Amino acid sequence: MKYYVVRLLTVLFVGTLWSCAGTGDALDPIEVDAGTIEDPIKDPKVDAGTPSTPVDASPGSPDSADPVPTATNIIITEIMANPAAVYDSAGEWFELFNPSAAGVDLQGWVFQDVSGKAHTIDSQLVIAAGQYLVLAKNADITKNGGVPASYAYGSSWNLSNGEDQILLYDTTGALVDAVEYAAGWTIESGASLSLKDLQWDNNKSSSWCSETKPWPGSAGDFGTPGTAALCQTSYVPPVVVDAGPAPTKADATVDSVSPDSTVDTIAPPPPPPGSIKVAAIQYGPGHYTFAMGCTDDNCGLAYYIKEAASNGAKYIVTPEYAFDQQYYEFFPANGVKPATDSNWGSNSLLGQLSQLADTENINLIVTLMTQGGTSAAPEFYNTHIVLDEQGKVVQTHKKYYLYSGEKKNLTAGENCCDLFDTPAGKAGLLICADINCIVYLDYKNQGSCTKAGLTKMNEFATGNARIVFFSSYWMAWKNPIWKAKAIMAKFAKHANAYVVGANIIDGNYHGGGVFAPDGTTIDLVDQKTSPGIAYGTIPPAP
Repeated sequence: MKYYVVRLLTVLFVGTLWSCAGTGDALDPIEVDAGTIEDPIKDPKVDAGTPSTPVDASPGSPDSADPVPTATNIIITEIMANPAAVYDSAGEWFELFNPSAAGVDLQGWVFQDVSGKAHTIDSQLVIAAGQYLVLAKNADITKNGGVPASYAYGSSWNLSNGEDQILLYDTTGALVDAVEYAAGWTIESGASLSLKDLQWDNNKSSSWCSETKPWPGSAGDFGTPGTAALCQTSYVPPVVVDAGPAPTKADATVDSVSPDSTVDTIAPPPPPPGSIKVAAIQYGPGHYTFAMGCTDDNCGLAYYIKEAASNGAKYIVTPEYAFDQQYYEFFPANGVKPATDSNWGSNSLLGQLSQLADTENINLIVTLMTQGGTSAAPEFYNTHIVLDEQGKVVQTHKKYYLYSGEKKNLTAGENCCDLFDTPAGKAGLLICADINCIVYLDYKNQGSCTKAGLTKMNEFATGNARIVFFSSYWMAWKNPIWKAKAIMAKFAKHANAYVVGANIIDGNYHGGGVFAPDGTTIDLVDQKTSPGIAYGTIPPAP
């Protein structure tokens, strides 16, 4: 059977992709680069870096690099450089955390940037053990956007919206912490940056995430001033021993982000018997730049799959149209191991994903373009593939509700209810517009919903699936009822099932997470410009 060369973000030699769902039958096309596709998953080597230059710890010498923390290890944990609810002159702030067992008086401490602009804390300011503390341009909550600040530094110091530094020195002149944000960092208007984990290197962009919810009392901006980060609250960080897929403060080398690499970490405790830990990855084209050592999106996705696995997730789902494919893959049968089967082999994308599931001992749910039918009359499908912990195919699902552009070149699946067993009960598979009719149930004039699509969706919802693994490339951003996270939550309630939803992130396409059968959110990932992972634990079946 002949392979037809494609890139996954195209549909059979056409130059545009039509997204799977939106506010009407026809959707805006996305232009796709038709350039050369390299090997499906790279095997990069990442240098641990050049040893840092000696640090002059005095406040008068800001050209320090890779500072060694002092015994008083106060950490910079959150930055609001670009408020939207109020002017920058009133609404900028940053947050510190004290991980030590004793309070620390910051009076006499200095924070500055590399240009030499500095501010000395001129009054007693104690940060208690294990507590957060906010320093702001203005401490008046009626003027600063509702920020609960403990100290005001006024107009003597500013945070740039583009590139800047926060260098924190104690009273001895020792450099305690340093964060430099620059090109490649995402500074969103009205959203703070939060450090994902206190043990991570806070001078790396990949260690930070943009907050997506307002704090109590906020005038409209997003953040968590004075409290722990929300954008990754469910994340259980690995304890790094040697090397790992996530940035840490330890000096480590990542030998590879390919399926052959290993992650030497102390795993988090397993979930209770009969339950499963799940992860939904939000990822988009070009986001390999957030993954150490990667130069293409397949490597980037492998990086985040490995990160989820290192944090105990056993069932991991990726977005629709997230991988770059060199070829349509042959449609696989249940029971095959593509990594060792001659129809795919270890060099094919499906073969490498099979190896990845085997190596990481995870169940991996991916969406790929596959080819079936006969050589004389080939058929092409948008396909969910479940790979078990040995890298074997245990279930597949062909997307049954095709959207406009897909209808021209793809064949719709016939089955709604392709289920498989998990320790927490039966699980099913759905791809994007498969649940397009969920909005139609309440808003009959919204969008398009065919009778066949509604029938299949309701057949699935009334079936035996306790868990739904859902992959999407979902836009619909102009109307709140069409937002991806709203759609997933609504379907979870409609189907009385847990929904583990992985959505692409590409401009106005974003939002996913883990949702309970009552429609409530277990964990949400809704970063607009950077990858993220939502986690959840599905309890044992009653």
